[in-house]
Amino acid sequence: MYWHDLDNWPHFRREVMDAFRYQHQRKLLWLSALGQRRTIDRLLGFLTLLIEEYGEPAMSDTDPDVIRGYCLPFPLTHAQIGSAIGSTRVTVTRLMGKLRQRGLILTQGDNLICLPAESINRAS
Repeated sequence: MYWHDLDNWPHFRREVMDAFRYQHQRKLLWLSALGQRRTIDRLLGFLTLLIEEYGEPAMSDTDPDVIRGYCLPFPLTHAQIGSAIGSTRVTVTRLMGKLRQRGLILTQGDNLICLPAESINRAS
């Protein structure tokens, strides 16, 4: 299919353009997050974007009807995160501790990284 063929199907063309627009906006968000000067900002932006895209709801231990937060469905090592944001494992470990103390991130189960539900609601 060629671009000029999309003129024959305006609805399909709109769907394709919306998909491109969405992907472009997501890439700009990733570039913005990973372009932050402070490592803690890059780390929090990276985790937020990952959880927004792949996160799954984590239910509260006390009330199963309440969403506690959103977690990545896969574990990430601090070395992997450091490599992704241009930092070291040691720095990521230290900053993850700071984010945990501030209540900006949680860990659950097999060291799955979670964001509290309130922080996701504020970001949207």
